[in-house]
Amino acid sequence: MKLNDLKINQKAVIISIDTKANAAKRLIEIGFSVGTEVIKIINGMSTGLCAYEVKNTVVALRNETAESVNVLTIKGGYDGK
Repeated sequence: MKLNDLKINQKAVIISIDTKANAAKRLIEIGFSVGTEVIKIINGMSTGLCAYEVKNTVVALRNETAESVNVLTIKGGYDGK
């Protein structure tokens, strides 16, 4: 599953990043590394942007960037709405 496919408040763990080296390095520097838990907290703050909580920090990513992050959903953090 891709990071941008998460529902609001759905929790996942990052399993891989499929993008060019510079973009992957930037994602890792801001906390999006393999094995890290992430929660989608805001969908579409602006056209093509979503906000994610990673390592107790809120980060906005463009949808095309979030598409390069592969995640595995985990239980907890999703209210079913």
